[in-house]
Amino acid sequence: MSDDKFSWLGEDELRELIEKYGRTMPVISVVNTEPGSGKSTLIAHMAAAALAGGTESVVAIDMAARSSLAHWWNRRRGGKPALSSYTGAGKLSAILGRLRDMGVKLCLIDTPSVANDMVEQAIAAASIVVIPCRPRRKDLDAVREVAVVAHYLEKKCIFVVNSALPKTRMTEAIAVELSKLGTLAPTPIHRRPAFAKAMEEGRVMAEVEDEARAAKEIATVWEYLQERLERMRS
Repeated sequence: MSDDKFSWLGEDELRELIEKYGRTMPVISVVNTEPGSGKSTLIAHMAAAALAGGTESVVAIDMAARSSLAHWWNRRRGGKPALSSYTGAGKLSAILGRLRDMGVKLCLIDTPSVANDMVEQAIAAASIVVIPCRPRRKDLDAVREVAVVAHYLEKKCIFVVNSALPKTRMTEAIAVELSKLGTLAPTPIHRRPAFAKAMEEGRVMAEVEDEARAAKEIATVWEYLQERLERMRS
């Protein structure tokens, strides 16, 4: 995120977020500072999966201006999370405090594709940091910078190979590199044109005909994250 990893917020402020919210309300922050890595798509699908699985109160926080998450949310009919925006005015802790007091059961944070104080706050507040990475060198470089900050803040990172191409050397190489940085999700999410179409229409892959494999990949990643959250609570 730069050589001075914490130039935006003081360490005390970040630690305060960790103590107050990272362990008291499940928060999943999806982070990658490289544009187009698939953060909004993952958030939309995780939110829909959580609601379909019986989680009563799910909130998505949109930190990215004009994100595809807001576009998806506006077009979706039924089975969608509450949506809140955060553009850096004030502190994320204030929003999370209100959500916790309201009894929110899961908060998902869609971060912008820049390295700034909002991203640092989202990492600090997270129960789990999910880091999608396409099989591209620029994505991997961005992921490494995010992982450094998350590691410093003692945050659990789950890496997801996103927009993967089956049986290609680059996809396999990225998976190997990510596994060196931390925990790799149990399955990659493969590149499919239907993802873009579903997001445009306010749907998820489980609702798209002939996309059972894509829906299964998403479900496998989500079930894995749920299991990790349950372990953290016990």
